[in-house]
Amino acid sequence: MKIRYKKSMGIIFIVVGIMLSCIYFAMALNENNGSMLLTTGFLLILFGVLTLTRIYFEITENVLIIYAILGPGKTSYTFASPDEFEIEDNKVFLNQNGKRSKLPISAWMVEKQDWQLFIEKING
Repeated sequence: MKIRYKKSMGIIFIVVGIMLSCIYFAMALNENNGSMLLTTGFLLILFGVLTLTRIYFEITENVLIIYAILGPGKTSYTFASPDEFEIEDNKVFLNQNGKRSKLPISAWMVEKQDWQLFIEKING
């Protein structure tokens, strides 16, 4: 099961990035240096496009893979049973060998329907 980023988050990044880029061009007309605005604007547009097109994480029968938003990086977590997962305050924890680890997954970054499917998957 592939879980995607929340679409509204990507759209917000793109809109704010476009606004910052427009402010830069308006400042450039007045000969003010606002290159940091342009750089920030382009980075926000990039992150917006990436959140709209990339997978946040994927869960299979015994592996959870979290993908980096930028680049090919990914982190894998193996588990024997979905019972090893625990959700507390919309944060995901993995309990293995008596050790509880917080996973870098945030519910607010996931599409609501995908989050519900993920919860159903780990609750069996």
